[in-house]
Amino acid sequence: MASAAEETDAGILLAMDAIGRLKRRNPTHELLQFEGNFATMRPSESFVERFGGEHIAEVHRGTEFAAAAMFMNYYKALEAAQ
Repeated sequence: MASAAEETDAGILLAMDAIGRLKRRNPTHELLQFEGNFATMRPSESFVERFGGEHIAEVHRGTEFAAAAMFMNYYKALEAAQ
């Protein structure tokens, strides 16, 4: 079983690949506004609200597992947009 940190890293890598594909197809897509969240590893409040928040059980918010789920939710949104 992967650790939360490994799951987060995997979600980030998947999202970065999906960002590249979406950029080539639609460079002005609104989901690309969140690309900068990977540079600092500190997601913006709007990113957390959209891809975390209600999608993650309250008891898990603020944990490494929540971060992993948030980046995977972003990846899923990117894939759906393509």
